[in-house]
Amino acid sequence: MPKPPPGIFKRKTKNGKTRYSVRVYDPGAPGKQRWVGTYDTVREATEAKNDAMLVPSLSGSLTVADWSIRWLEECPRGEGTTRAYRYAMKLLVDRFGGRQIRTISEAEGNSFMVSSPKNAGDVARVMFSDARRLGLIPRNPFAGHRRSLPSLRRPTLPVCDELERLLRASVNVHGPVYGDHFAAMIEVAAWSAVRPGELFALCMQQVDLERNTINVDRQLLRSGCLGPPKTRRDSDFSSDKYPNIKAHTLAAIAKGWPRILVLNRPGGAQRRDRLLEQSGLAPRTDEDRDEYPPAVGRGRSNGSQKGLVRGINPLGWMADVMYVPDRENQSHGSSLGAKLRGLCNGTRFRYVFG
Repeated sequence: MPKPPPGIFKRKTKNGKTRYSVRVYDPGAPGKQRWVGTYDTVREATEAKNDAMLVPSLSGSLTVADWSIRWLEECPRGEGTTRAYRYAMKLLVDRFGGRQIRTISEAEGNSFMVSSPKNAGDVARVMFSDARRLGLIPRNPFAGHRRSLPSLRRPTLPVCDELERLLRASVNVHGPVYGDHFAAMIEVAAWSAVRPGELFALCMQQVDLERNTINVDRQLLRSGCLGPPKTRRDSDFSSDKYPNIKAHTLAAIAKGWPRILVLNRPGGAQRRDRLLEQSGLAPRTDEDRDEYPPAVGRGRSNGSQKGLVRGINPLGWMADVMYVPDRENQSHGSSLGAKLRGLCNGTRFRYVFG
């Protein structure tokens, strides 16, 4: 293999591949050397070097506007990142577009970083970092500056007149069919301060008109599933209706089984079958074998307690088993299924007996 000509340097990449880096003489660049690029073959590197030597020194005359265009071409990113960068650099080009990139001072860079949105400052720092790496500037004027944290704005609740106008506008915009629905959502949000996801998950069963209360126990997630709100999800059951289930739950927790459960529907039937087979409790006529944690609430660790993943093949098949009246157990299972319906796997929940 012929020896590379002057200005072309052979180097090995991490995977053992040989590539060729090119630098050309530029009196205006740091160290009087300007970085051109890295190429796969000597021929490509030689052609790039010859082309670069025909171009006059850019480090002293290149403007911010010119470099913003050249930067996206010579330092390509993904399509989405490039689109975000092109949008965010508009503020930088508006302020410094006609300036030469070597003339921007650190004071100007600091002023821009402090007074500009975060995305604009980040793009300026990355763009000039690449310019420094390519030898176009001796330093990055946007690097090393600490951004001031944005002050938290307190939400301002609308006054009654403003709220009335907003409700009327909702009806006018969405029409008589859907306008009343949107107006009701706006009014509930204004006076209850529920989060958007919790608002979208509300239904009439959660509204108690006699007590003037709303039971916020779920939210609509971005995935489209219903999940618990930021507070923990409780599954409430009547102590009078399920006394034996309550006694079994408390006894199992006293034995060390977790109070906080994690919804895990896949494999529930297999976990239940293996548990009942190994429990040593034979079926009875008027009684069912109740399990705690339930099959849909074990087999997946909640991060703090490992009691939900005891036993393998299938994972988490072990639980505490006790005889309870069959009607009580079947009613409780139906109620539990209704409360967990629509919630995503991984949701944390617990039993609460009122």
